[in-house]
Amino acid sequence: VGALLSSKARDEMDQIIDYASYFNFDINQYHTVAIVDVHSQEVNHQDLINQRIQRNKLFNEMVYHLNSYDKQLISAIFKGKLLLFKPQESLSDNNYWEKLYDYLQKHQPEQVNLWLAVGSSVKHIVDYRDSYKKAQHVLNVMQNTAYGKQVASFSELGSYSLLNTLTQSNDSKLFVKSQIGDIWSFSKDQSLDLFQ
Repeated sequence: VGALLSSKARDEMDQIIDYASYFNFDINQYHTVAIVDVHSQEVNHQDLINQRIQRNKLFNEMVYHLNSYDKQLISAIFKGKLLLFKPQESLSDNNYWEKLYDYLQKHQPEQVNLWLAVGSSVKHIVDYRDSYKKAQHVLNVMQNTAYGKQVASFSELGSYSLLNTLTQSNDSKLFVKSQIGDIWSFSKDQSLDLFQ
């Protein structure tokens, strides 16, 4: 999975195809990449080791449940998240990802927050990285903004996608300062907050 999602996927194509065949993963099919993330409220945020243990335990339980839910879904734990690869040809239900989220949510303890972020469709091996990055972006929006949903796809983010990107950029800070910096300065000393 690391090689598949790396920027050097084109160079390692033969090796990737060999490894994928061991897991009956036909990476030449069209797939959609999704990321599942969890947060347990039981584990202390400062205790990184127990967080990782709890997270891996939850992911392993999810993989077990996913195998009975959808035999065509490929899953892998990668960089502290659960990645899902769904063949496009078997993705006929428009609500597939919402139903999958509901299924996973039913099998989680109440004190676990669950997010499901969906990237884009992959047509070539080199596109997996792009779909993964889009799913990461969706996850970031859901976890760090007021988007208000626990399951979403890149295509449905709309303006949230652009706005979240702007908040990550130094260019956006320069733009805001130059365009509405005067409003901010004026609002600091007033009871009316024009900047907000």
